Amino acid sequence: MPLYPIIIEVPLDTQAAKGRTKVQALSRLARQAAQASARKMLGQPLSGFPKDDDGVPRPVDGLYWSISHKSALVAGMVARHPIGIDVEFRRPFKPGMY
Repeated sequence: MPLYPIIIEVPLDTQAAKGRTKVQALSRLARQAAQASARKMLGQPLSGFPKDDDGVPRPVDGLYWSISHKSALVAGMVARHPIGIDVEFRRPFKPGMY
């Protein structure tokens, strides 16, 4: 079965936010990305985003989900097997670090 990772650019006003407000907004956007992944895969959204006591995502409706967020990008993905998604920005390497 194909995977549908969804990456969303964070609006500038959210990028400029600070503290808890920013983290909550990024988490909300990342969940929207995961919902878009679920709709592409299943034609419907997930019924929720449960986590265990350690904060690890638990499967819902037989589906695994993963989200990630940075200040400028968020990502989400849903699959029928354990998955993980992460967004990172490439940084230039110094010549001696190859």
